[in-house]
Amino acid sequence: MRVLMVTWGWRSHFYPLAPLGWALRAAGHEVHVAGQPAQVPAIVGAGLPAVPVGADLDFAEVFGGQVGPVASPTADPGTPDALAPRVTPDGGVVRFADAMLDDLVAYGRYLRPDLVVYEPFNLAGSLAAAALRVPDVRLLWGPDSSTELDLDRTTVIDPRAARLGVDDVRLTGVVTLDPCPAPMQVAVTGPVEPMRFVPYNGTAVVPDWLRAPAERPRICVTWGTMMAGLGLTDQVGVARVVHALAGLDVEVVVAVEASQAATLGDLPANVRVARSPLALHLVLPTCAVLVHQGGAGTTMTGLAAGVPQLVLPQVSDQHFNAARLALTGAGTALTAADATPEAIRDRVRALLTDDRWRDAADELRRRNRDRPSPADLVSPLCRLVKGERSPMTEAPLSFPLAAPPTIYHPSPQLIELQDKCPVAPVVMSDGSPAWLVSRYADVKRILTDNRFSRAAAGGADGPPQELGALETESLIGMDPPEHTRLRRLVARTFTARRVEELRPWVAGLVDQLIDRMTTLPRPVDLVEHFSTPLPVEVISELLGIPEADRHKCKTWSDTMMGDWRQDPEGTRDALDSFARLIDARRADPGDDLISALIQASDAEDKLTEHELVSLCVGVLIGGHETTTNQINMALLTLFRHPDQLARLLADLDNGLAPAVEELTRFIQLGETGVMLPRVTTEPVELGGVDLPAGSVVLPAFVAANRDPAAYPDPDRLDLTRSPNPHLGFGAGVHHCLGAQLARMELQEALRGLFTRLPGLRITVTDSELRFKQGLAVRCVESLPVTWSV
Repeated sequence: MRVLMVTWGWRSHFYPLAPLGWALRAAGHEVHVAGQPAQVPAIVGAGLPAVPVGADLDFAEVFGGQVGPVASPTADPGTPDALAPRVTPDGGVVRFADAMLDDLVAYGRYLRPDLVVYEPFNLAGSLAAAALRVPDVRLLWGPDSSTELDLDRTTVIDPRAARLGVDDVRLTGVVTLDPCPAPMQVAVTGPVEPMRFVPYNGTAVVPDWLRAPAERPRICVTWGTMMAGLGLTDQVGVARVVHALAGLDVEVVVAVEASQAATLGDLPANVRVARSPLALHLVLPTCAVLVHQGGAGTTMTGLAAGVPQLVLPQVSDQHFNAARLALTGAGTALTAADATPEAIRDRVRALLTDDRWRDAADELRRRNRDRPSPADLVSPLCRLVKGERSPMTEAPLSFPLAAPPTIYHPSPQLIELQDKCPVAPVVMSDGSPAWLVSRYADVKRILTDNRFSRAAAGGADGPPQELGALETESLIGMDPPEHTRLRRLVARTFTARRVEELRPWVAGLVDQLIDRMTTLPRPVDLVEHFSTPLPVEVISELLGIPEADRHKCKTWSDTMMGDWRQDPEGTRDALDSFARLIDARRADPGDDLISALIQASDAEDKLTEHELVSLCVGVLIGGHETTTNQINMALLTLFRHPDQLARLLADLDNGLAPAVEELTRFIQLGETGVMLPRVTTEPVELGGVDLPAGSVVLPAFVAANRDPAAYPDPDRLDLTRSPNPHLGFGAGVHHCLGAQLARMELQEALRGLFTRLPGLRITVTDSELRFKQGLAVRCVESLPVTWSV
């Protein structure tokens, strides 16, 4: 896909486009950025190709008199007229568009882009996309831009469209970075996609003195040069703000241009100056309050940092930003007439002392953090280019879907849905409705957005359990903060450092198992003698399960992974057995995870007895079940692709790590391709579909890992694939706790098998394989192998 990005105006107008440009390029797409000549250094500095269009204009001349102040609204945010700024038909936006429109269209006809992406109020970008007859996306990157310009179509848009031979100008899609809950007034014919605001400020830096923690509450005052650039008088002035704060017991950091610093006069003792440009996003996390004029970039950076804001607006877009911010409770505003030193000081004091401001700001920070990243937007943009804007309206399909043709491919229905209906209504086996989600960006969002709850999906009222009692009795069935509290207790056992310390021991265990295999008559069942005992031994050793009980681990695991509703007694027996094991460990502690958890539980009362048992059982099952079957499926997959196997064997030491990542992406462990359903806790939009609260959502991991928008040639096994951001270990708070351990075990297992057993091969065909029934994870009953003498 070839994407033309269009920016205009100040350098900062380009910055919000940069992260999306990087994401598109990282996904293998071609990106070009068109902007006025003065913006070219900023574009090139961001590592993106720059194309100068139009001319550098005098903003004071172009915009003078056209962007006067508007009253701060007091009406409800649901009232459009309360928030809409006004730009006259003959204003500077229109004249600016004319200055660059012809150049932009001429370049576009040479480039032939598939998509045009531009920033808010960029009339030239909208008209150029219409002239080029390609989809366009407006990137709304500030509270002031989530609205429609009040431009008269008859006198402004239509004549220019006619000159370009365009019948109509319609906005295809919108990507909004604005987390403020207020109405979207942009007229759009396609999807509105949310995206996380990623602060970027070019070459801005942080002085060394600002890196140290503040001894007192730190107030950041940033004051741009917009008023001077527009030929308008600054009615407040940064000096008034700085001296107003002198009477507070705070540390004040002032970010200003060199020309403004000279106007400050003698600085109070609690004030220090940091010359612009300042990397505001790196400074704000250390600040208690942000004071500024209301520019969109500064407002959004403050929201992303979760810092309460005092806005002192003077021109229309600044007033609009201030109004939207005030409606969220994350900030407050003073007009120029009201911004006396006393009023400024009182407002800052209120922001410092009333926790409601910080709580509201922190909520917006979380809302921004939980939005899809720029990389997650690549897939929706690809769909937009294909003309896909709405889900299928046919009757819901039955889930599980039709079985795949081979064990190496997802269900054909799933792939069709990914192409035509990525968020599809389905009916589950118990007759209840759900939504099947198959595209990478949407699945990743489910995993990382806390509005899709795992806890709500558990229990008798939730969807059918894919992982049996494990779904409700362990970490994977919990949401924060309970999940966070329990996971923190276990996580130290699975750090990358700890896992690497275990590697020599695991390699030795692999050798021991292979030594035993070489004494057996061939063919040897790999499941019985290698792929099952290896991860069971590893996780049992970490937990501290006595060797005499380790043969029971597989039985406990199969019981908990099975249909616990049909066999509740079996589940209780497994839990009771583990409870007795914990009692024995409490009496005779060791250097293991169970003993450490018991100590934490007894000493600090961090765990109930039920939590302790469930947590240990979850670690046991998660620590070996999928690894066992990953070893089996990895061998089957490699022998199915002899060219890739030969490449791996030619450089085993360097090739194992990327090979394991690609095998994890490629292999479907579950029968349905879906694991760990979620339930929405509030209304949420996903992939262009509005899901009400209480909706069951089924993330199709196997389809997401084969999404062509995320991976070039996704059905091809490529053991050297890079980057490889697969979802094989999940994402978000439920990212697999033992991912590093599983990677290391699989690497050492493959290393040992291929180095110790030359000519290793499987002695049955795929059609002869038999899989265990009633389990969520695809488990072969046996896998006979042999090797050269």
